[in-house]
Amino acid sequence: MALNKTLRYIGISCLFLLPLLALIVSTSLFFPYITGKNFIFRLLVEIAFVCWAILAFRDTNYRPRWRSPIVIAVSLFMVIMFFADLFGENFYKSFWSNFERMEGYITFLHLWALFFVASSLLNSRKLWNRLFHLIFAIGIVLGFVGLYQHFHSGIERIDATLGNSTYLGALMIFNIFLLLIYMMRAVRSRSANWKWISGGYVLAIIFDFYILLLTGTRSALLGVGGGFVLIAIVFAFSKKEEKVIRYAGRSLLGLIVVALVFIVAFQNTPLIKNHSSFSRLTEPVDALLTGHIKEYAESGAGGGGRLLIWGAALKGFEARPILGWGQENFNYIFNFYYTPAMYGQEQWFDRAHNVFLDWLTQGGILGLLSYLAMFGILIYALWKKRNSDFNLEEKAILTGLLIAYFIHNFFVFDSITSYILFFSMMAYINRVQFEHIHAVRNHRTIHPDVANFALAPIVVIVAICALWFGVYRPYVASAALIQALLDEQSGNVGAIYSDFQRALIPHTFGSAEAREQILLVLPAVASDQNLDVGTKTKIITFAENQMDDQLKRTPNDARYFLFYGYALDHVGDQDSLKKANGYLVKALSLSPAKQSIMFELGLNYLAQGDNNDSLNILKKAYDSAPSYDEAHTTYAMTLIYTGHFAEAKNLLQGADMTVLNDDRLLKAYFIAKQYQSAIDIYHARQAASSSDPQNYLGAAGFYMVMGQSNAAILEIQKLEKVHPEYLSQLDGYISQIRAGKNPLPIK
Repeated sequence: MALNKTLRYIGISCLFLLPLLALIVSTSLFFPYITGKNFIFRLLVEIAFVCWAILAFRDTNYRPRWRSPIVIAVSLFMVIMFFADLFGENFYKSFWSNFERMEGYITFLHLWALFFVASSLLNSRKLWNRLFHLIFAIGIVLGFVGLYQHFHSGIERIDATLGNSTYLGALMIFNIFLLLIYMMRAVRSRSANWKWISGGYVLAIIFDFYILLLTGTRSALLGVGGGFVLIAIVFAFSKKEEKVIRYAGRSLLGLIVVALVFIVAFQNTPLIKNHSSFSRLTEPVDALLTGHIKEYAESGAGGGGRLLIWGAALKGFEARPILGWGQENFNYIFNFYYTPAMYGQEQWFDRAHNVFLDWLTQGGILGLLSYLAMFGILIYALWKKRNSDFNLEEKAILTGLLIAYFIHNFFVFDSITSYILFFSMMAYINRVQFEHIHAVRNHRTIHPDVANFALAPIVVIVAICALWFGVYRPYVASAALIQALLDEQSGNVGAIYSDFQRALIPHTFGSAEAREQILLVLPAVASDQNLDVGTKTKIITFAENQMDDQLKRTPNDARYFLFYGYALDHVGDQDSLKKANGYLVKALSLSPAKQSIMFELGLNYLAQGDNNDSLNILKKAYDSAPSYDEAHTTYAMTLIYTGHFAEAKNLLQGADMTVLNDDRLLKAYFIAKQYQSAIDIYHARQAASSSDPQNYLGAAGFYMVMGQSNAAILEIQKLEKVHPEYLSQLDGYISQIRAGKNPLPIK
């Protein structure tokens, strides 16, 4: 039938366009590496799904086998996560996500649809072969983009067009193992050109492995190593009649041993040490060999931050063990279970950086078990004895791929590119093992009129609604938001009002991020001298109305209370300061240990003249982590502003140079007229960095303010000895000072 052929052709074409998403970077959209890929992913999957659904109504051969263990596992996962999201902290965000991630239940609905469409429409090995080779080609293109980044732009950890090196690492995992399958098939085929063909696959594997090394993604490399070990063991202990396979397995084991010896032997050579991507891979080996693995694990390089985040994730699981907090709600866990030791990490984690802990917190124990069940069922499907559609090598390699992906996921989170590959792989295994094209199907037939004039229109209407709310409207909002930010950067502040109005059209999942961004530009609006009062008032009122709505939607999210308080603090008037205080107090109640909130609240108290509350909250921030330079600086600065000069001096004695190099201390001393204390800081800077001219000119400037011109001249003369090339200019300064003038900027 012509219609069926057309629908099938369109559906398959959409599937073949999906691998190309990895190449898309949408600079006209907010989060250019994320949003463009995801919008087009949704568009293609929805078109493919409509074609497949109408085909399934018209022809029973395109309907899924619901008794397939893989279908059951994927569907069970989707059902459990629906209820986890429904009863989670914020169902709207769980369902729609945001521009930064664009995951949520809506994306998994599309991945679920992708699984069924690919299982049904790609019904021959020829089609799957073409799809996989397209994926290989895209991987090669990404590899060359990465090489350009590395050798032309000097980027150590390449990410190509994916925006994150771990995303590229995950893609290379799939490519390496799938290429290995086709290499083995070429060897087995013994066709006329099998040596050339297998050699081509070998070169592609080597290339992809080199690209993986350049990503510096240790989890991906560890995963590949684990997958190869499993493959080697299976091959090495294969049946007696499989001599070639046994020899290949033993050779692979030998190669792995040689690689490990190479890493140990050359880890301290310049070749490794001077290359950040390679040194990242050898650092844990060095720590293990030297007995410093505990120290390494707790350090920043060893993922010390991850250990802290994982601890918070486990506490979040303990609070909601059955169904978790729902997707996209890890930020609530991170905020509430934040510990002072996390100060050196990103302040707004929305992932546990461990896929399994992510599903444990998002879906509770049921969510994690349903996610793990997909891996278990896939391995069962590969090795079940009654089926021989995969030979030994293919079973071993596909299992190795699953193991590699599994290990990789212990230290990262997924992206749309790896999700597409994983769900496509599940569809492939399901197709080969359970969805045979000649399998007997006992589906009920549907009357053509019902299929064509009742069910098909319903599917089309649902798809149009999905496109409207899930693609078109958020696309418009994302484009308007990036335009608003461009207008603010170019100084066209007056235009941002209309930009944000378009970015904040009702009922789009990007509204929260747009509201956050308008808060960030609000200080620029308030301070813009070229903007008339009416426009300022209009923008500020618009921002406040939007944030009031946001806080009603997310009453337990500390982030928005802090950002709102920060914006109001920087508007500057007393009414705004008082209003900001309430939001900052609320933010601290939602994240009691977060120092960044304490800083803003303490400075808010200071601006209102409440010195005692300011000092108390900032001392608490400092005492919670004395090694935190920002806490050290902020507390010392506030002591100066409030007249506690002796305490400030004691606090700054022996302080880290990062603290002493902060000019906010100098500003505070200048305002407090403690000029000698500012000079003492400059002298400490001179001792630490004798070549910086500003350390001498700054001290000289403060001496001039104190009326000590001779001391100022001595500072300039010290600078002449350090930088004789500036002699004529500095002699000019000295001449002006002796003439009773002050040529220095501090006055």
